[in-house]
Amino acid sequence: MSHKTGAQTHHVDIGRYMNGEVYKAKWGWPLTLTSWFGAGVLMVLPFMISRTTHEKTVAAVVFCLMGAILLISGLFAVRSYSVKADELCIQRLVWVTRFPLHGLQKVSAGPYAMRGSLRLFGNSGLFAITGWYRNETLGTYRAFVTDPKRAVVLQFTGRTVVVSPENPDTFVTEISRFITGNSGGILRG
Repeated sequence: MSHKTGAQTHHVDIGRYMNGEVYKAKWGWPLTLTSWFGAGVLMVLPFMISRTTHEKTVAAVVFCLMGAILLISGLFAVRSYSVKADELCIQRLVWVTRFPLHGLQKVSAGPYAMRGSLRLFGNSGLFAITGWYRNETLGTYRAFVTDPKRAVVLQFTGRTVVVSPENPDTFVTEISRFITGNSGGILRG
């Protein structure tokens, strides 16, 4: 478990998380455009370099580097979200990233939540918008987004997470039952 973010990454059977409500992580048009364009550039660039240089080592290094970027970005893609046993589960390509919902203070849908964000570390558009970001409204936050117009902001004690489920309003309703009450307990709907 990461002390700073509270996230846990587990390599698990994907079917284990498909028993309850699953919210697809549909791509918005900006992510679709960026991913197609970026993947195209990363696939074409090594071939262009191999045709313009007689140094085959340089071409091979560029080819491997571009392939690694595509592979790593693809692995970190966000496929879906679900709420299971007091935790938010974010399905990646081959693993699930989990956030305990203890300490959830507020949850809200906001199509402009990411507006004006500065990427601190992460990927801003090749198969997903993931990593650490900062803006004036949210401060520093962790994003697992495929469509900023479907953004849902989860504010915890000491951290903020932004996701983009297919149906933000339904997701907010479901996850709101985990908001910590004044008595320190978890409110259940």
